[in-house]
Amino acid sequence: MRFRRVLLLLTLICLPRLLCAREITLLTTEYPPFSMAAKPGGGLFTQLITEAMRRKGWELKVRSVPWIRVPLELASARAAGALICWPEEIRRFDLVATRPVFISELGFFVRKNDADKINVALAGLRGMKVGAVRGYGYPPALEASAAQIDYVQDDQTNLRKLVAGRIDYVALERLVGAYLLERESPAEIRDKVVWKGPAFANLPLFVGITRQWPNAAAIVADLNEGLAAMEKDGSYQALLRAYNIEVHGLPSP
Repeated sequence: MRFRRVLLLLTLICLPRLLCAREITLLTTEYPPFSMAAKPGGGLFTQLITEAMRRKGWELKVRSVPWIRVPLELASARAAGALICWPEEIRRFDLVATRPVFISELGFFVRKNDADKINVALAGLRGMKVGAVRGYGYPPALEASAAQIDYVQDDQTNLRKLVAGRIDYVALERLVGAYLLERESPAEIRDKVVWKGPAFANLPLFVGITRQWPNAAAIVADLNEGLAAMEKDGSYQALLRAYNIEVHGLPSP
């Protein structure tokens, strides 16, 4: 009888832990509206992945760091993977990628006064100064252009440098740039900068799990299933509409 009581007590102690969701930590960086550490829900991409993981029994913890630190954090096993990865980052960090979660438009923001005359084709960048962010996995075509690429810590710094005339272009995701200008930039920057299309790359955004992480492939499969379920019931589309982004569904795998 005493043994049964002890066994019952141990079961009651352990049961809450057994019923708890599995935890996983992923890295991201400040990249509004996709990831915003100070905002409820953490931004569009973070909310999507949090809900997709929850549906498969995972509790997601997201930690925001400067992007240049991501490979160091992953190499030291401080996180299972990273959010909002371009294809070059999946390759560079040696990650197992989920299906594409979103398609981003990577192009140039320029000074409004120069917009009508400036050339945004990569072939026309010879000798021009392009602002970029240190550590981002830009497509090799940008790196291979004849532009002078000036790397800084964040996109906001590049927008300020553009207005000051220190660079000619800012290489930046279209929605991110629009958000920074509309929500986080003073009028002297917002009123002087504009997106100049077309984009030079349409890049899928992934979640990536490091190959060395236990059950990496199973985690990716869970996340893919959670995303598919959200697309099927319309919650994926509804969340994007909440951020004024109109899409019909997940990008094709």
